[in-house]
Amino acid sequence: MYNPLIQIELIKENMRIYGDYHTHTKYSDGVTNVIDNLSAAREKGLESIGITDHGYASPSFGGLTREKFIKQKKEIESLRDQFGDLNIYHGIEANITGIEGNIDLREEDFSQLDYIIAGFHAPARPYTLKSFGELYLNSYFSFVIKPSRRVIERNTRAYISMIKKYPIAIIAHINHLTKVDALEIAKCCADYGTMIELNAKHVELSYSVFEKILMTDVKLIANTDGHKKTKIGRFEEIEKYIKGYPEAEAKIINSKPGIIDFRKPK
Repeated sequence: MYNPLIQIELIKENMRIYGDYHTHTKYSDGVTNVIDNLSAAREKGLESIGITDHGYASPSFGGLTREKFIKQKKEIESLRDQFGDLNIYHGIEANITGIEGNIDLREEDFSQLDYIIAGFHAPARPYTLKSFGELYLNSYFSFVIKPSRRVIERNTRAYISMIKKYPIAIIAHINHLTKVDALEIAKCCADYGTMIELNAKHVELSYSVFEKILMTDVKLIANTDGHKKTKIGRFEEIEKYIKGYPEAEAKIINSKPGIIDFRKPK
């Protein structure tokens, strides 16, 4: 429960985050280059950074193709020596594409990735009309039309199926557009080693839900979802959000230094 006395104490010393594992570049809908993101991470004093552009169901102007991914991979490899002080990860932000929990990756893609972030993205292409009607349509309008309990249960089943089917390391910006039962998602994530993201761009969990999530064994990860270099390593919105919840920092895996043991694609 929110405690203003604890809030005052936390203001005195800001939380430190050691890695930003959700960033975008010009390879999808970001506005800066890979080297810009790496330089920004270094300037912010981060230990680690992940390059995670949008996946293959996104429109070509706002997402990766497999050809672009390979080109990006080569570019990242060419920069590793120059940025030897950084742990550099190459992942992808995959799209959930249907109520069956499918994503826009093939099994043969997994070996190319350090980890997978996954979530709902409005511009992505559903693969069936059924998925458009039952997952995408209600998500498009969730900010003006409150989804019914039945819709939330259906969305929740889709996310749980996705977590069980695929080696998802991080659930991105939960409850952004697609509304789910976040507590049930958290329980499933805890069982499968998937993290829930606290996203500096989309902080959309109510505090009543957040408090319930904190009671589970799920691990949290703080990310900026930075689409330009000036956003990399900027965690102020997350710091504001968790003030009054000292137990939250202990659950944020990148509030501690060192390599993160992500749920690995195989």
